Amino acid sequence: MFRNHFLAADRMKCYNTITKALLEQYYTARRHDMAIGAKIKQLRRGREMTQEQLAEFMNLSVSAVSQWECDKTMPDIMQLPALANIFEVSADELLGINLTKTEEKIQSILEKAHIHYAAGDFTQSAELLRLGLAEYPNSYALMADYADSINCCGGREEEAAALCREYGLFCLNRLAMCLETIAKEDSALSEEDEICLYSKIPVLYETYFEDGDMMYQSQFTEMAHFNLARLYAGRGDTENTLTNLESAVRYAVDFDTYDEKSDHTSAAVRGEADGGWINSDGNRTSWMLADIGNPCFDFVRDTLRFTACVDQLKRYAKSGARQ
Repeated sequence: MFRNHFLAADRMKCYNTITKALLEQYYTARRHDMAIGAKIKQLRRGREMTQEQLAEFMNLSVSAVSQWECDKTMPDIMQLPALANIFEVSADELLGINLTKTEEKIQSILEKAHIHYAAGDFTQSAELLRLGLAEYPNSYALMADYADSINCCGGREEEAAALCREYGLFCLNRLAMCLETIAKEDSALSEEDEICLYSKIPVLYETYFEDGDMMYQSQFTEMAHFNLARLYAGRGDTENTLTNLESAVRYAVDFDTYDEKSDHTSAAVRGEADGGWINSDGNRTSWMLADIGNPCFDFVRDTLRFTACVDQLKRYAKSGARQ
């Protein structure tokens, strides 16, 4: 599932510029290259997004998306920032530009900005970083240094706070995804390590959202608790299995029922809204209802607490299956 507010104007502050030089490089070197169509297809599938969902995000027909992926047509120049934003990649990655060179360019921007920062010229440092973010909007290093620079400019503290408010959640979600990926993919980790990593994710979100208003972010806490339930089930630990299943169900329901028009109330994100999401292939409670059919939960399946979890999921589940 994906938020449908990616294209809102006030969410595009650092995604609405691709430099003329970058475009010239792309259209000159890749006029007859099929890389962007293949890349769009790869990124879409990697996020379990259908062509219909991408078309809705972009306000286009499904046929238009299909033609991109079949390399019959290419996205319009003005559509590239929106695509980069939806897939949460840099413009370079979307266009198939060498990522090593991208990192080198980002490092060069950081070094130049640092020279001005060290000399006390915070305004010039901030300007270099602002331009860098326009081209590489998902660079954590550029985000952090830009916020620091404008905070030191004097008179721009509110701007720095607004920037940190916008990017703080972005970074929080990426950190959670990193923890989950390490837990899932690092074969050298012990089961205890996996439990340790997954346990950190709910703590992060519960700390950031002291009011419990996770909204869209509820899914990340839900997934962490479900993975913990799965791991504890493998140990035959009844109490921890059920406790984490109950938490996973609660967050799945929170995700499926939050009001997309409501603003956050927790201090770090107060006044911000997450927007909605597309659920043409079911919702989180329906997915979990299928997932708890895993035989690993058989040893708790007849308990009253497990039955209550199933009843809660059925109450909110919508039909549909993952694609």
